[in-house]
Amino acid sequence: MNDRDSGAAPVAVLDVGKTNVKLSAVAADGTLVETISVPNPVLPGPPWRHHDLTRLGEWVFETLAALSRRHDLAAVVAAGHGSGGVLTGADPDVGDGAALPMIDYEQPLPPDIRDGYSPLAGTFLDRGSATMHGATHQARQLYWMEEREPDAFGKARWYLGLPQYWAWRLSGVAASEASFLGAQSHLWNVAERRFSPIVSARGWERLMPPFAKAWQTLGPIRPELVRRFGLPAEMRVLAGGHDSSLNHYRYHAAGLRDFTVISTGTWIVGFSRSTPIERLDEHRGMTLNSDVFGNRLGGILTMGGREFSHIAGSNPPTDDAPIEVLGRLVAQRTIAAPSFGDDDGLFPGSAGSGRILGPDAETAMERKALALLYCAL
Repeated sequence: MNDRDSGAAPVAVLDVGKTNVKLSAVAADGTLVETISVPNPVLPGPPWRHHDLTRLGEWVFETLAALSRRHDLAAVVAAGHGSGGVLTGADPDVGDGAALPMIDYEQPLPPDIRDGYSPLAGTFLDRGSATMHGATHQARQLYWMEEREPDAFGKARWYLGLPQYWAWRLSGVAASEASFLGAQSHLWNVAERRFSPIVSARGWERLMPPFAKAWQTLGPIRPELVRRFGLPAEMRVLAGGHDSSLNHYRYHAAGLRDFTVISTGTWIVGFSRSTPIERLDEHRGMTLNSDVFGNRLGGILTMGGREFSHIAGSNPPTDDAPIEVLGRLVAQRTIAAPSFGDDDGLFPGSAGSGRILGPDAETAMERKALALLYCAL
């Protein structure tokens, strides 16, 4: 048995974030061997602001081929943020495979879409979160597509979460996956392990492929991609899952059972298996997510990265914030109060009310230290 057969060979990890996309070669022990990154391109409408999947697809396939020539990669797996999905046709080789452009979730909703969606969204358990700003939730994106482009919507074959879209592009096999649908998609009731009522009410069951586990092999690389890009024909394509749920699994796999994970980035995400459902409060940014096994995860969700940028600025210093700078801010009672963005986050009624109390943070490093303190609190 060689390394590839025994599971000891490195794998490729495609990490699709809102701002950047990374493709990495990762050793069997979790060591990061090589990472290549590219901005996640967005195009203006019509019909709405959308991600450039054609351009990104070329980058993914070419970069994966290049990585596979430098490393003996056994498999490829995708992870992604929970606010992205793609309505596809039946053939991944037709353009970028999409039946309609992939919606950029940060754009404002048309008022009729916002108002029409609200009564369809179901209970907190059906949604798994509060109804957040813009086009954040996958169910709301589907509603927008169907209302605005009914002909194209009617001809679509699948609706795929972001990791499963890339798995489909690579393997040709469509799958649903619990951790991704359980990431505020508003399509999946995690507590009862069933689709939310909006799915049957709108007739969307036909778009939902069979479920696969995040670690499940869907198939090998499609022959067309092997031919066009020189990808290895024997590379396995895994179903993939929600980025933060996969991060949670990392600690589960290490043998921990009672723990809380906080992931930071554009979003600050917190997960705990031990939080009772009855303690979850959607008005305080609390969520009900799914781990990779389909089990409940109590959580919190807030756009901490964006809040950080409001305070620290768009180009903060790259050096670590010295502890004495932080101490000086605390001593002079300089503090940031929520929330600077257009979302309440963890603090009901705070949207757009963010402010600095006490003496100003005058230097770039002071602003960075203040932003870090604010996010930690």
